[in-house]
Amino acid sequence: MLSSWEQRVQTWFREHPMVCLELPDGFFGGWPFDIDLDVTFFARLSSWALVELARDHLLVLREPITATASKNELVISCPLSFFDFKYGRRTVTVYSPAEARFYRTISSNYPLAKFTMDKEWKELIEHYFADQTPATAVRQTWMGKLLGMRRALVRHARLLSATVLSQWVVLELSGAILLVFRNPKRVKRKRRIELKRRPEGACDELVITGYTACIYDRVGFEEAPSRPLVLTGGEVRFLGRDLDPE
Repeated sequence: MLSSWEQRVQTWFREHPMVCLELPDGFFGGWPFDIDLDVTFFARLSSWALVELARDHLLVLREPITATASKNELVISCPLSFFDFKYGRRTVTVYSPAEARFYRTISSNYPLAKFTMDKEWKELIEHYFADQTPATAVRQTWMGKLLGMRRALVRHARLLSATVLSQWVVLELSGAILLVFRNPKRVKRKRRIELKRRPEGACDELVITGYTACIYDRVGFEEAPSRPLVLTGGEVRFLGRDLDPE
């Protein structure tokens, strides 16, 4: 069942698929109503909401979220948001507290981005996470060595949702942790047999290589970072369901 704010936002975007965006530091593009953006995706997750614009910009919103709508304007407010956008160069901006204003526009002066994730990769990622069950290791993924860090960034977190967008793979984990992988260079699914922790078995493994990862970790607490942890390049492995050894 949709919440009242989610229903309000979904309805407004459906009626106004072309928008102009204003954030706390000003209009996107620098001038009021200078750049029009297509709303290419909207979804509410467990603790977050995602708004993809023109397949090239991603607005990440943290619950609790409120929204008010009128004929020409939608205002979304929340305690924290991250805006992953490209305007000259790729940037991630943090707003806390956050307010995003969307204004209705009629025509677009800004073309859709040409880049979209490889269709085969998108389907492979979606099928992989769809095949996992609540009892599998992918819901207890260790992200320490996998991300090239000495300490484990995520311990025993359950996977709540996996969303594949035009340029991003968005994974929501328990504990209000969000992993956002941008522009992976290679995606591979394979059977992994040699497991130190489970030498007698095999598992279903997904490997994502050559990404930029933004990690939004425990944003509701005082120890939360003021900016997302951003890692460029490398490899992340997800150990999925157990398989019968052949």
